[in-house]
Amino acid sequence: MNTLPLLLKREYWEHRGGMLWSPVWITGVFLLITVLGIVTAEVFSGKVPVHTGFSLDQLRNQISDGDLANAGQRRIGCCDKIADLSRRAILVLRVLRGALLSGLRVRGG
Repeated sequence: MNTLPLLLKREYWEHRGGMLWSPVWITGVFLLITVLGIVTAEVFSGKVPVHTGFSLDQLRNQISDGDLANAGQRRIGCCDKIADLSRRAILVLRVLRGALLSGLRVRGG
């Protein structure tokens, strides 16, 4: 039996305004913070020198031929390390989930 729809209806009956007004208030707060950030950036943009982007010609002149030849190999090594770390993190999360579920079974039984 799927009890989720019943639980949602019950929550709606108990707190009718909460399901509407909570997202409205959260959205309003995020919009306010965004507008304040934009206004602050516009006010200080003339006072602080900000350099956005870079010239590809300057970048090409600074990179040696040897670095360009080795660029692909270094990236593959980096990706292997990231994949290994993500596998280890998933393993740790599975072990922790198993420990949590076994602890719940012992307490509940």
